[in-house]
Amino acid sequence: MGESLNTLQLRILVERARQGDGSALEQLILRPCPRMRKLAHNMLLGDRVHEKVGTDDVVQTATIRFMNALRTALADTTSGGLTSTKHYYALAALKVRQVMVDLARQNFGRDGNRPSEVPLPEASCDNGSFEVVDRKQLPEHVQRCLEVHEAIERLSDDERHLAEAIVCESTLKEAYQELGYSTRTGERVWARVRLHLYEQLRVD
Repeated sequence: MGESLNTLQLRILVERARQGDGSALEQLILRPCPRMRKLAHNMLLGDRVHEKVGTDDVVQTATIRFMNALRTALADTTSGGLTSTKHYYALAALKVRQVMVDLARQNFGRDGNRPSEVPLPEASCDNGSFEVVDRKQLPEHVQRCLEVHEAIERLSDDERHLAEAIVCESTLKEAYQELGYSTRTGERVWARVRLHLYEQLRVD
């Protein structure tokens, strides 16, 4: 169940799910879960903002949001988003990052103090936005966490897909293979990712 889908497999599952096949919908929901788990785990490592939250908590909430996004996409037969494995897996990764951002919002109150218990964000509350109210009230390292997520979101599709794949995979080579890049193409896109993230996140 955890193996990556190729484009043909994805299109077959999408067509079956649109025809009401529940098992196809279940496969579409569950296939990205190992990648979502690895992404959440790697993002939580050494992260002071989310130190009280477990990987399972993030994945569970993100999976519910991903399921809801899938249902919306499946209902829109004019959309081509689910014909591409890159966009399919990127949608799953986006839900993980949105949960992480929502956790950063909830981890601290308006006065910048962390509550004794950190509630998980509502799985049904998914406005797709990284906007934060009263950001200046948040501690500096929390602001920095949000800036990183926003910087990734502003990358081009190819750059964002590679950045997320690199977080999920253990080596650059594996990330390139996952996206179907030659080593030369992967290195070129990775160079752009590093440059754009540096330009957006550097501190003057």
